[in-house]
Amino acid sequence: MADKSTHQPAHVLLALNLRRLTEVRGISLAAVADRSGIDRRELFAVMAGEVDPSLDWLNGLADGLGVRLAELFEEPPGQPPP
Repeated sequence: MADKSTHQPAHVLLALNLRRLTEVRGISLAAVADRSGIDRRELFAVMAGEVDPSLDWLNGLADGLGVRLAELFEEPPGQPPP
């Protein structure tokens, strides 16, 4: 039986939440990468779904943003299901 999930792919949720959080905080994605100690190119590759990040990488990103790790993967407010 096929699973008809209504959840966004993880990299899509991550990208949506990163954009939302950086906009709310008034910082750039480059600044987030710098604060998190991660490579900017890798950040963009993860957001595009080209690279699967490690848990340590994601924890560093959450720390750099000052959010809980889970917040990076929550459905953004007002986001319609796919």
